[in-house]
Amino acid sequence: MKDYLICHTSILPDYYLKVVRIKEELKKNPELNVSEACNREGLSRSTFYKYRDHLFRMEGNLKQEATISLLLSHHSGALSNVLSVLSAYKANIMTISQNAPIDNTAIVDLSVDVSAMVISMSELMTLLANTDGVVKVTLAKLKAIDE
Repeated sequence: MKDYLICHTSILPDYYLKVVRIKEELKKNPELNVSEACNREGLSRSTFYKYRDHLFRMEGNLKQEATISLLLSHHSGALSNVLSVLSAYKANIMTISQNAPIDNTAIVDLSVDVSAMVISMSELMTLLANTDGVVKVTLAKLKAIDE
C-alpha cells in the first residue's frame, strides 16, 4: 500500500472527482453507458478511461491484483513450488496461464490477489526468484481494483 496516498478532495483536480462519480453512477445504473455518464459529468471518455483504474473512494472494498510472469525450468514440481510460496504468504491465485515448454523452460503468467498478503511485493518477488525451478520472475502489473 506504499504506492497510495490519502488526500482531501479539495486539493485534487475536478476531473478526478468526476471519474469517481462516473464509476459510482455506472455501478448503480447498469443500463447507463460510459459515453452517457461522461456527458452528464462533462468529462471526456479518454480522461475517464485513463484514470478509472486508479481512483477510488476510501469506503470502497479495494482488492490489489498482481500479474506475475515467470520463466520456469521444465522439471517436476517447479510450478508447485511457486504456488506453495504464494499460498504460504496469503496470496490468492486467480488465474494461471502456461505456455508449452521450449528449450526446457516454460513461461507461466499468474494473476494473483495480493490484498491479504502478509509480506510486501518486493519480498515476494525475492522469494519467488529464489524458489527452486524459477529461472526468472517479473512483476508485470500491480493494480488496485474497486469491488
